[in-house]
Amino acid sequence: MANNEEKPIDIFFLLSIIFRYKWFIIIVTGSVAVIVLLFTALSAVLPPEISPLPDVYRSTAVLLLNEKMSSDFLAPFTWWEQGVMAGKLPTNFSYGELAIKILNSNSLIDALAEKYSLGKYYKLKVSKGEVVRHQVKMRMLLSYEEKTMTLNVMYEDHSPQMAYTIANGLVDLLKESFFSINQKRSLYRKQLLETKLAEVNDKITEVEGKIKDFQSKYGILDVQNIANEKSTMMANLRSQLYLKEMELKTYSQFSKIEDPAMMKLQAERNNLLKLIKEMENGYSRYENLLPSQKDLPEMALEYSHLQRDLLVQEKIYEALIQEYELVKLSVEGDELWFQIIEKPEVPKVKVGPYRLLICMMATMVAFIGSLALSFVFYWLTKHRDAFSRAINGENKDRNRGLFPWQKK
Repeated sequence: MANNEEKPIDIFFLLSIIFRYKWFIIIVTGSVAVIVLLFTALSAVLPPEISPLPDVYRSTAVLLLNEKMSSDFLAPFTWWEQGVMAGKLPTNFSYGELAIKILNSNSLIDALAEKYSLGKYYKLKVSKGEVVRHQVKMRMLLSYEEKTMTLNVMYEDHSPQMAYTIANGLVDLLKESFFSINQKRSLYRKQLLETKLAEVNDKITEVEGKIKDFQSKYGILDVQNIANEKSTMMANLRSQLYLKEMELKTYSQFSKIEDPAMMKLQAERNNLLKLIKEMENGYSRYENLLPSQKDLPEMALEYSHLQRDLLVQEKIYEALIQEYELVKLSVEGDELWFQIIEKPEVPKVKVGPYRLLICMMATMVAFIGSLALSFVFYWLTKHRDAFSRAINGENKDRNRGLFPWQKK
């Protein structure tokens, strides 16, 4: 048990090794520190075009994306066009992510490189393509904050003026891309609306034709009015019949023979009875003027359905025509996709490189590396003879136990 226990590390032994190789550690660490210091100092004074570590400047634009307006503008299309969702977006759609996709697209970067001759500016062998895109994407920084709906468009370059120019160009190209997308989509929606308006207009014309045929068939303009009129006429006729019956009954009490007056009253009563019956069953000679009493409910229901269909189509047409006017304005104008709340500026302060930090990190790495090499040198020196015998293959039996990983 005691043989398997690990021995504690002897701090004084380690310090003695470090002290033994102190000049090696000091020379390596100092040399690396001086070399890195000279390198960073030289990179600071050399022109940016030839400097291995030039100063970097960053120009930033902050954009406020107008997502809610665009989503509300597209919402009315979902209720009338379920088959072809023109402009319908998923609930988790983000215009910020779309803007980042557009800014990273090859077409926009190629347009940017061509506009500002970036291939020539960065001294590349080609003026466009993967090499130029890689150079631009390395210097372009994009970040989107969903809570505030703000997009940060940043560009870094060793020239402050060029960083400002490219950042401003990115904003302009993003605006043009959004406008192009919106215009194409608005034109497509305008065509869909025109088609839908034509369909609804045909349906309105069809329903109006049915109403005209109905009115021509029955000779009426409104079933409700004709029903009211007929009810009034029937009430008047029944009232006249009642009065005529009373007059005939009163006259018959004074005259026992059928004189002309009695016959006249009887004829008038019979005519009233006949007229009431004809109105209930429909006129025989004037059937085109008034329908029969039993046909009125069915006619009223049919006419109500026609009026309802016409009203529904007119409401749809009214809603579509409003959307059509809005789409026309969107095609002709420019929808406000984002606002620039912070314009790019020519930077005055560099954002890198951190030369002091580079010197400190290099010195620390050199110091740690020299310590590790000191322990390696000590171990190699201590077991130099054992290595020699192991390589030559001599005295194999006596070699056992000379290496640290071998048990004695």
